[in-house]
Amino acid sequence: MRFVVWLGLGAALGAPAAGCLRDTQHACEAEGACGDDDSGDADVGDPDGGGNGGDGRADGGEVPTDAANGVIEHVPLAEEMLGGTALALAANRTIDTTMLEFNGAPAPWLTMITSEQGDLIALARLDTLTIELNRTLAVTGSLPLVIIARRIDVNGAIDASASGANDGAGAILTGSAGGGDGTPGANNDDGGGGGGGHGSDGAPGGKAGVAVGGIAGQDAGDANLTTLVGGGHGGRGSAGNCPRALGGGGGGALQLYASEALTITGTLDVSGGGGRKNSGCSAGGGGGGAGGALYLQSSAMITLDSGSRLASNGGGGASGGGNLGPGGDGNDGEPGVFAAMGGGPVANGGGAGGAGGVMATAPVMGGDASLNGGGGGGAVGRIVVHAPSVNVVLGSQASPAFVQRN
Repeated sequence: MRFVVWLGLGAALGAPAAGCLRDTQHACEAEGACGDDDSGDADVGDPDGGGNGGDGRADGGEVPTDAANGVIEHVPLAEEMLGGTALALAANRTIDTTMLEFNGAPAPWLTMITSEQGDLIALARLDTLTIELNRTLAVTGSLPLVIIARRIDVNGAIDASASGANDGAGAILTGSAGGGDGTPGANNDDGGGGGGGHGSDGAPGGKAGVAVGGIAGQDAGDANLTTLVGGGHGGRGSAGNCPRALGGGGGGALQLYASEALTITGTLDVSGGGGRKNSGCSAGGGGGGAGGALYLQSSAMITLDSGSRLASNGGGGASGGGNLGPGGDGNDGEPGVFAAMGGGPVANGGGAGGAGGVMATAPVMGGDASLNGGGGGGAVGRIVVHAPSVNVVLGSQASPAFVQRN
């Protein structure tokens, strides 16, 4: 059994110790971090998240443990501490995982750590998180985001998706998951970019004459999201002497952990971005980005209400341009069970962009054409729901279907 000197860790991190999140009640008491009184009650910060958020402590009356073996996935033991901030979003707000800022200002409850797999992640330690209806917490930056709290209620949305060519926070930036670039031909014909991969392979880009489309990005990781990383970026379309059309961004990586209850009545989105057209000249279309990673975990219960939407859909590829004009952008992946459409075919030589992956449906290859091929669609990502009790209410949607761990 592993033990943690919780008070020492809290001091090292600049905050008092939080409630114990793993091992046994005996182990927790042995370190003096659990009590039966109310002395550990957290202060409630600014309801909109702008205050100092209390003293960093959470009530230590109970010792919640993870469903499987007492571990918050991806978070090292030494970092498994709740915070004291009660964050309630009554307006749209942003977390930047690169700058470690909340709505443009430093947040004492947001830090950068190294995951159990050796990757950098942004970690938010809270007491409670509530996102009100019609309000969105946007996640930007380069690192995956993990939020740990006692209770999490998402009535609005958390959006860590890609937007066009812009990657979501924690997207796969290197390696074989990225779609390949299209190649030029002999007569100003250009291939489309390949779609990014993640939960499956992406789709290859369309060809044009001897111009070859970009290869499909390969599937990445595993169904259980052992490593918290997002989707692959779409490949660029070929463009001869013009700037290449950009591929869609890979979807981001988001993990929510609640020791008591995690309730989703709104939307969690880590979908991939749509490939871009080349607006400067007639050229191949960019491939769509793949959906990212969404990991939901609780030591007690996860509830997915009838209005909940969990989304890690692939982006559509852009169409190639023809003699009469440039192609069209692919659509970003969106929450729901409908595929993101690729850009439509262009008269006189432009191939259509392929649709992105959705549910169990694979992404579509970019269209072949006489002048410029379309970009391939991006693959779906991965979703894991991990708790001893999972309550899925009729009407809730998840694309792709989530892997459940108990």
